[in-house]
Amino acid sequence: MEPALNGDLPLYAEQVHLPLGVVSLSLASFVFGSLIFQLPLGYLGDRLGRRMVLIGCSTAGGVLFSLLTACVRFKRDVCRFMLPRRSIR
Repeated sequence: MEPALNGDLPLYAEQVHLPLGVVSLSLASFVFGSLIFQLPLGYLGDRLGRRMVLIGCSTAGGVLFSLLTACVRFKRDVCRFMLPRRSIR
C-alpha cells in the first residue's frame, strides 16, 4: 500500500490543487505510523496469534475511518482531500 500511496497521492493532490504541506504531512504521517506500530503489532501477533491481531486492527481501522469520515465535513481542506474530484467543483 505504501508504494501506491507514495506514487498516487502527489498526482491526486495536484489535480485537486491541494497544498504541498497537506501532501507532505499525509505521507509523513503514514510512514511514522507504520514505524511506531510495526514492533508492538508484531509482538502482539506472536503472543495472541496473527489472526486475532489482523481482526482487531481491521475492526479498529474501520471504526476510526468511519468516525474520521463523519468528522471531516467540519474541515474544508480535508473535505476537498477526501471527496471525489467531481464533487469538489
